[in-house]
Amino acid sequence: MANSTTVDKFPFGLDSAQIDAMYSIANRALAQTCHMVWEANHRKDHAPTDPKVGGHAAACASSLHLTTAMHMVARAPQDFWCGKPHMAPLDHSLHHQIGLFRAQDGGWMTENDGQTLMSRLRQFPADGLPTFQSYHAASDADSWRILPSGTVGIPPVNSGYLALMYNYLVDRKLQEKKDIHFWSLLGDSEFREGSLFEAITDFGERRLNNVTWILDYNRQSLDGTRLINNEAFGGTDADRINATMVANGWNVIELKHGAKRRAAFVAKGGELLQNIFDNLLSDFDFQAMLWKRDASLIRLEFIERDVKVKSVLDGLSDEQLLEIYQDLGGHNLADILDAYQQCRVSDKPTMIIAHTIKGFNMDNFAMQGNHSSLPSEGEIDTLLEGQGLTREQPYGLVGNWSATGPERSMLEKRGEFMRNGIENEEQLVADKAAGYSEIFSAPLPTDFGINISMMPIVHTQWMWGQVANKMTRIGSHIDFENAGAENLPELNASEKAWEAASQLALTMSPDVGTSTNINPSMDGKVYGESGVRDWESELKWEERGRPELYDTTDPTSRHIRFEISEQAAMSAAGSFGMASKLFGTPLMPMMTVYDFFIKRALDQLYYNVYWRSSFLLIGTPSGIALSPEGAQHSWKSDIQMPSMLTWEPCFAKEMEWILADAMQRHVSNDNIDREGVVVRAVTMGVRQKEFKTRIAAQQQYKGMSESDMYEAVRTDVLAGGYWLANHEGAADYQPGENVVTIIAMGVMGTEAIAAADALLERGIYANVLMCTSAELLLGRFAKDNDYDQLTKLGVNGDVHLVATAGEKLDAADILLLGARKVPIVSIADGELGLLDNAGSIIGTKQISLGVSKFSKSGRPSEVFAYHGLDANSIVDAAGKALSMSTLTKVKVSPQTLKQVEEQGRVTPPTSSWRDFWPDL
Repeated sequence: MANSTTVDKFPFGLDSAQIDAMYSIANRALAQTCHMVWEANHRKDHAPTDPKVGGHAAACASSLHLTTAMHMVARAPQDFWCGKPHMAPLDHSLHHQIGLFRAQDGGWMTENDGQTLMSRLRQFPADGLPTFQSYHAASDADSWRILPSGTVGIPPVNSGYLALMYNYLVDRKLQEKKDIHFWSLLGDSEFREGSLFEAITDFGERRLNNVTWILDYNRQSLDGTRLINNEAFGGTDADRINATMVANGWNVIELKHGAKRRAAFVAKGGELLQNIFDNLLSDFDFQAMLWKRDASLIRLEFIERDVKVKSVLDGLSDEQLLEIYQDLGGHNLADILDAYQQCRVSDKPTMIIAHTIKGFNMDNFAMQGNHSSLPSEGEIDTLLEGQGLTREQPYGLVGNWSATGPERSMLEKRGEFMRNGIENEEQLVADKAAGYSEIFSAPLPTDFGINISMMPIVHTQWMWGQVANKMTRIGSHIDFENAGAENLPELNASEKAWEAASQLALTMSPDVGTSTNINPSMDGKVYGESGVRDWESELKWEERGRPELYDTTDPTSRHIRFEISEQAAMSAAGSFGMASKLFGTPLMPMMTVYDFFIKRALDQLYYNVYWRSSFLLIGTPSGIALSPEGAQHSWKSDIQMPSMLTWEPCFAKEMEWILADAMQRHVSNDNIDREGVVVRAVTMGVRQKEFKTRIAAQQQYKGMSESDMYEAVRTDVLAGGYWLANHEGAADYQPGENVVTIIAMGVMGTEAIAAADALLERGIYANVLMCTSAELLLGRFAKDNDYDQLTKLGVNGDVHLVATAGEKLDAADILLLGARKVPIVSIADGELGLLDNAGSIIGTKQISLGVSKFSKSGRPSEVFAYHGLDANSIVDAAGKALSMSTLTKVKVSPQTLKQVEEQGRVTPPTSSWRDFWPDL
């Protein structure tokens, strides 16, 4: 297909020779992209059982000119790019030609190194050399301000919220304003993803005019041609998308017709031809004839739709008709660049609907199943030969071009411009980050100075609210001070220590702020520009405890408000959490969401942590502790992922320490592999005096000052677990005989303590170990440090040899001893798997209690009993565990006791543990 460029003036100050050079560059990129995919699927080390590697060459081809225009002209060094997952090889091919591959030492790759890298698509980096993942990844050598794209429907949303984050930085005077644009390229089938629709309305309302989405409208999906009900939509899917975006406050540019089509439309009778293309063909009709490429069929179908068009068609040769039919705007570089130029000056977010052909210039042109089809060896040879390249040297930069010709000249200038610009941007980010490193060179306080002495019963959600609101108040105090406000109350020493961090903290929530204790953080501090009258202030429209929610972009605004759109809010948390990495300013987004609804945004949460975004997510209220809500809200989102750490505190002080530690690690970049912080809170009140009373009663803290005791406990809390009750040192404390360990998480600590008291009345010492983080105490972090915290706390699988009562033993009577360990009972308001590996780690008997059925409404005591998580159930589990441990058999080797060689086993006096615990 030829591309005409019969325009006198081109966008971005280009001339026709440069446009023609770009078409040539695009053809080279397509050839090298196809070879990348072919090579990845034909490696010599491929085993018969290996899955197909794939590569999506046809999807790259449909985006060919959209992407070439972006990388060769439209994208500035400071801009962000988010490509659809399947077009990653095309991005790499263009960046290879431009020279934008980064070496591992931070420099720019040589041409030879770049060619080597191009041959390593989807290859495992076993030798330490760089490779390309299947989709865009942070590890790619050309990942500068390119979002990871291994999932559809999410990266474009994150890109939009990066724009909001950048605007927030500028409005708060944390970043200088510059022309940064956030570009995303999506597939048309991808546009049915629900995550996009939560964001579309939000971006429109927020007037994010530095956001552009480019829709690659090729009318095909993975399974084949998309079947759209034109009658239901009153048009094609492109018409529906256009109307949807306009209705949601977006500017829409549609690139449907190329230059040859437009020329035909203005010729005599051309309006009849245009009417058929615009109104009388469904996408399925168009796609079928596009694939067939039969001029006689096109004539027949067009005349059937409007007989008057026959005279127009009679004036066109078959070749001309086919060229007009296939001439789509998404492959016209001049039109694409003009659209991109308009986007930079739009007053709204912009959607470009670019009509394209999947498999453009390939053998699988418009074929139904071309999504994952692979180019053949013959096609690869033809594509490479057309570029003066071979399969032995497929990634050359010159080929059949002149080394000083327009293509290389344009590429070299573009490469130099981009490399210099990227280096300048990197330096700005590094300078900003260095400034914050200096600001936070001294550690932050270990808590927020929240006084709970007058609050005997509070819950962890309450403490979260206190922390969030205090950070907001301190930050706002500084903002008012900077604005020249007078008669402000002085900050105390504790508050002053949090000044710098408070300037970086912000809250966000999907319409649950007032019900999760962050009302003051929202009151008059909602960030945004709604453009509506502030009736609340004018009329003093106030209610006790309800915040004023008028939007403002003033520096005092530090809450991002969402409607009921958990997916959008989660993506926003991830994007704001990238401020440190992308701009050098360590914003700390603190999002609160009903824990049950984290599952609605699980894919977005995974994307955030894969992206290594640094954020704080408070899931509250959580679990069956939200007892009156019943089954619908009570199944906790028990999730563990790389780059994420989960916490579940019981007492308010734990929550305060955890939040302070998260902030400290965030501002000091001491959060590798734990950038995402998820804290589960509850609204069930807990008697706070139990915390200090139980800890102070332990032998290990005798003689310690209160401050030293709390510091020791804080260290354990932040290491994943601490002793809330430990009876070691009691006169008749006999491990293996009357000692059991209860490991409890979160609010279940209240039931564990009640059970421990009941067991003590029966002469059994139940030590209560509070697990604050399953990953740190028992999970992947603990595994990496050989379970140091368990060892420090003395939780082990030591065997205790216990004699039968009243027996006086000599050496031979060792066979009468019982080998027993301290058993474990674990209890979690959540899945059994959270804590059920403790026994296997240390090698002892464990009984795990957790939630394994849907809940019911009721009081906590009733609901806990229903699930077998109440104190009585824990007591029974402890009795069962102790009783079963007495049945352990001892085997003595003949080498050790030769005189009893024939009697090397002790048989317990009973075969059932129930004999020891008849209550069950």
